Amino acid sequence: MSRYLLFASLCAASFFGAACHKDSDPAPEPTPDATYTLDRMVYYPASAESSGVSYSPLAITGTALNRGDGLELRFRSGDPAGDHIVFQIEYPKLVPGRVGKYPLKSVSEAANPAQATYTLTYGTGQNAFAGRTYQASAYKTTGDLTISTYDTGRGVISGSYSMKLNELADPYAELMPTRPVRTCEVVVSGEFANVPVR
Repeated sequence: MSRYLLFASLCAASFFGAACHKDSDPAPEPTPDATYTLDRMVYYPASAESSGVSYSPLAITGTALNRGDGLELRFRSGDPAGDHIVFQIEYPKLVPGRVGKYPLKSVSEAANPAQATYTLTYGTGQNAFAGRTYQASAYKTTGDLTISTYDTGRGVISGSYSMKLNELADPYAELMPTRPVRTCEVVVSGEFANVPVR
């Protein structure tokens, strides 16, 4: 009888000890929500005029995709009229761990690793819109995409970007059809954090 009680006591102690140890294990920290910024400025050197917009973080969406040929990042303002920018880097041009600064392709730097495609859309009237799409490699483009963290455990990516398109015809020219088309620079920049990678 005494042997049975001793065995039962040892089993109970083992069970409760394991349960207590399990309850004391820290829970994994939840992944923070993704956050974004997106800013755009149009500058006219001849007149030193400029106009721009900084979107509310709540109006911006983003996606990160591991595609068949490389990594793709997309950022868009939530408005029907707004900004949409896409970055693509082929897998062979990604550094180990993916963290780093990736210069954008341009008409004079076609070998740079990051391609950017930017679309600016604006309203021209009630339920009417006009837009322009620019591929960085076809213009005098400067800037880069920076990946500051790539957390494979949580499957999220963070970083920033800046792109300047030089010597462009005014993307708003359709709003002023009787005026000569002006030359401008378009600067798009933003930050992103904890974007899920799919």
